[in-house]
Amino acid sequence: MEPLLLYIKLKESVYRQTETVLRQVMQEKIKTIVLINQNDKAILELQHYGETMLQQLIYQIINIRTLLKLLIMPI
Repeated sequence: MEPLLLYIKLKESVYRQTETVLRQVMQEKIKTIVLINQNDKAILELQHYGETMLQQLIYQIINIRTLLKLLIMPI
């Protein structure tokens, strides 16, 4: 089976449907590549992308990791 590409916007939080998709692909054991998208748009909107953009990127990565941990080991 082909891997799934899951796009997440840099400046938005992880939506409920993202959680649903991740839950489904994990159940079906589909390899998934998470792509954080619209970095260029964030640069244009922020006009300075250094620390602020890095913080947003780290925030999204932490959100996805937390969600994956919850899906693997539910409370």
